[in-house]
Amino acid sequence: MSRGSWIAGVALGLALTLSIAGGVQEVAPQDEIPQQPAEEPAEEPAVEPPSGAAEVHPAEPAAESAEPEESDAVQEQAGEEPLVREGPHGILWGDGTAQWLMALAAFASVGVSIWAVALLRGTLKATKDALTKADKATAAANRAADAAVAANEGFAEASKRELRAYLKVDSSNGVVEPDKPAWFEFVIKNYGKTPANNVAASATVVVRTKPWSWENEDIPDPSGLKPELVLHPEDPFNLIGRMRDDAGKPLDLPQHAFDALKDDLACVYVRVLIYYDDVFGDPHETELRFEFSGSECFELNRPRLAWSGNRAT
Repeated sequence: MSRGSWIAGVALGLALTLSIAGGVQEVAPQDEIPQQPAEEPAEEPAVEPPSGAAEVHPAEPAAESAEPEESDAVQEQAGEEPLVREGPHGILWGDGTAQWLMALAAFASVGVSIWAVALLRGTLKATKDALTKADKATAAANRAADAAVAANEGFAEASKRELRAYLKVDSSNGVVEPDKPAWFEFVIKNYGKTPANNVAASATVVVRTKPWSWENEDIPDPSGLKPELVLHPEDPFNLIGRMRDDAGKPLDLPQHAFDALKDDLACVYVRVLIYYDDVFGDPHETELRFEFSGSECFELNRPRLAWSGNRAT
């Protein structure tokens, strides 16, 4: 407890003591009981003695006492202790003694209260420090647990990435001739370590004049197509895409379109979509875009991979 707190407590105790002691009133000494004067005996009339009798002299009255007798009340108090008596150093003692003792007891009580408050304050501070340390330890434990969970999650994700299936187009080739339907064959392969489930794939083939974008084309979604295959690692799947009309029938390539393709004024655009699930149940998609135009494609008889629009998850 600080020095200022002790000084304040002592001052409070002294003030309380003085306030209680101030209530003790001094008892004034009792006034002396006035002495009552002795009554003088009434003079008796003189009686003449009979003749021949001896002369009788009246007895002299007894000498009056120097001091009058005290009253009955004073005599009753003669054997009692005085209500107030003076002690050493001029301190009055009497009925106020109990009040002095009460004042001293109050002062001692204040001191005990100050000590109890100081002890309680120290206990509360120690408790607060212990709780603070416990909170810090708990927070550190929570951080460690979170870090462990994050590490486990990271390890689990890394393990999934290591073991999951990856479907890609392994090779492609195509046939583009006038007055015949253009078609392309794509070999899809699983490069992962576990099978790919619910595999669905489609290839869309269109001939358009340059420039052109797939965003302007309505592409069918193959995710609901059947059958849904299971593709094991090192077990390829061949996908063939043909040029078709709006009714879904094969469409022959006109001669003028063939010439425009050779002169690189038009292009055969091919879009391959693959949907599948890995063994952990996570869905994935693969989209690849190909183009067929110009002398190089006709010489190699295969489309080239487009510069944009390719993605895999």
